[in-house]
Amino acid sequence: MAFDPNELTLGDMEDLETASGIPFDKITEALSTEGTAPPIALVIALVWVMRRKSEIGLKLEDVRSTRIADISAMFGEMIGEPTVETTDPTDAVA
Repeated sequence: MAFDPNELTLGDMEDLETASGIPFDKITEALSTEGTAPPIALVIALVWVMRRKSEIGLKLEDVRSTRIADISAMFGEMIGEPTVETTDPTDAVA
């Protein structure tokens, strides 16, 4: 799931603002500032807007139960970083 702000609809942008409480120009600023984490309300809103495209009926409240590990993997994919897969050392091939 790659995040491309150009793919957002006006409705998506409005929903991001409403759900996060942050104006859209500040959202793009928060996402592009290196070395700082975006506000959690923005993370929840962004995950909701991106996932609801493939998970019809997903509610904002549903996203709040997402684990941090899942968010980290999802954001890595959104910004184009390769997903790091962990392997179980007990699965080593002899």
